[in-house]
Amino acid sequence: MRTTPIALMFVSLSIGCGAAAESDDAVDSTPLEQQSDRALVFAPGAHPFGQSMAQWGERWWQWIFAIPAERNPELDASGAHCGEDQHGPVWYLASTLDPGGAATVRRTCTLPSGKPILISPSGILNDYPCPNPDFHPAPGQSLYDFLRDGARPSVDRVNGLTIALDGRTLARPFDYRFASPRLFPIRGDVSLQPVLDGCITGSRQPAVVDGYFMMLKGLDEGLHSLSIRATDTKGTDVTIDWTLTVRGR
Repeated sequence: MRTTPIALMFVSLSIGCGAAAESDDAVDSTPLEQQSDRALVFAPGAHPFGQSMAQWGERWWQWIFAIPAERNPELDASGAHCGEDQHGPVWYLASTLDPGGAATVRRTCTLPSGKPILISPSGILNDYPCPNPDFHPAPGQSLYDFLRDGARPSVDRVNGLTIALDGRTLARPFDYRFASPRLFPIRGDVSLQPVLDGCITGSRQPAVVDGYFMMLKGLDEGLHSLSIRATDTKGTDVTIDWTLTVRGR
């Protein structure tokens, strides 16, 4: 098992075009603080572009694992590789590896306006097999349950999430935790084996994810700022500060 226990990132936005399949009721009975969150991100139960947020979380990890180490956005200190392998209706914004203590990462990124942006403030992927011969399900235990049970404790330790978009703070970030409902496939680039996940084989592998995933509703053109801080009970305290330049398509 390998982790990215404190994976930080988010994006500031003005409420631009959201291009996703989330409908609003004529009368909104949602509490006011949750209505404020809905102005920034898709609701936890939304299905942007026909996919659940758990499915989008899996796609985010598939994106991270597919990019070679030398240009992988997860390993990029400056944000220079934030545009790697961006295709489809959603822009993926990378996080950073857990430093095991306190750290601040500052990145810049240029991205298109109006395109929803998927971020993961904190999360873990657990895949199979691994070189460790003891890494396998117990008798009678399914592979899904084995991987799911192994992933859960890392995310349970997260005790603080602060996400500020252009100075506006997301009110309920802990509402956005999602886990794979079943095994899903990844294919990791072998160059990531020594730096991200020692279990990567370069072939198709089953995996599960657990973590926090939010999808912003799109950004207006201009300069935006994003700050995300995540902490856990093991003493990790990481902030990523993004400076985002948003341009028209």
